[in-house]
Amino acid sequence: MAIRKSDDIANERGDEYAKSKSTIKVENITERFDDTTHNDNPYDDVLQYINKKLDECVDEINLSDSSKVITSDQAAAIRANTAKTGTTSTERSRITANHAKVGITTSQASAITANTNKTGITTSQASAISTNTSKTGITSGQSSAITANTAKVGTTSTERSRIAANHAKVGISTVQAAIVNNLHLEGGALIPTTTEKHTVSFSVEKSRSGVYSLVFTMVDGSGKTPVTKTAKINLS
Repeated sequence: MAIRKSDDIANERGDEYAKSKSTIKVENITERFDDTTHNDNPYDDVLQYINKKLDECVDEINLSDSSKVITSDQAAAIRANTAKTGTTSTERSRITANHAKVGITTSQASAITANTNKTGITTSQASAISTNTSKTGITSGQSSAITANTAKVGTTSTERSRIAANHAKVGISTVQAAIVNNLHLEGGALIPTTTEKHTVSFSVEKSRSGVYSLVFTMVDGSGKTPVTKTAKINLS
């Protein structure tokens, strides 16, 4: 509370000032401290000087005290801050460490959110991916060949059995094919086919070593002198 000056006795609230508030005493004090009039008592000059110095002191004290006065909002803020829970040295260290970290952009935050919403994979799926990654891929040519083979018509089990049986058969040579073409089936036996002035016949021979051979004889009678040709095929 501000200190009152001598000319403000009427507003003093303390009981110690009650006797000084009477009209006569207030008039006497005011008159003694009034330096605008002639002083009959030379001691009044001293009192008036002292009163002025005291007033200066009161002004300085009041000015100093006014800087210490706070508003109701400031008082409320102090109470609110007092009610807050402080931080420990560990928490302050963590705050400092977090403050030094590099933040993320809005785009990065959106990407993190999008990735968080994705469905992860299991350990088995991860292993399968690793296995497939280590496999050797195929070229475009191989891919085309696979497509072509897929479009082909497959064979049945019966057809595959027949193919295997035919593959196991012994084929004949070009000469043998030509000989066969000059034979015809008659009564369950191959009979030489007679073309115009040409005859073909065959016989079976056995050598001393036990080797069997087919002997084919062709006679060309188209000329003046018949021409005879013989072919021999050893049987194994």
